[in-house]
Amino acid sequence: MITINENPAASVRGGDFYEMNRVWKSGDAIRIKFPVRWRIVEGRKWQSGTCAILRGPVVYCLNPDHNPDLKNISPQLYHRIVINPDTLKVAESKIMDGIVYHAGVVEGWRPGSIQDRSLKPSRKGGQNQLNLILTEFADPGGVRTFFR
Repeated sequence: MITINENPAASVRGGDFYEMNRVWKSGDAIRIKFPVRWRIVEGRKWQSGTCAILRGPVVYCLNPDHNPDLKNISPQLYHRIVINPDTLKVAESKIMDGIVYHAGVVEGWRPGSIQDRSLKPSRKGGQNQLNLILTEFADPGGVRTFFR
């Protein structure tokens, strides 16, 4: 979707071109909104059996400082957290420590509480469930980019 000064100008499909012929004034603004979907990319070699989460070209990571649910989990066990990719959602951008982060949220389960990805806990919101905030990989406190 293309807008000029917040007025819809065109909806353009991928691979198409759009030409703007107009007399431009100081302060005119063009906004282009690209559809960006979540992607799950399977790990290879060292990351076999895990996946990375991307939205467009951006890789997302886990920062324990933004996730109170990780308070009682040892950082050595973060690699055993299981996530449910069906629950991925975009969260509002946040300013943390003066940096703008674009975040996503996802549900997951504590290490050891679920052994097989095809299994799902029977109780929603149980003690083993985690509600995780994922931030852009550029987050200096990010510690995990691959999940089970």
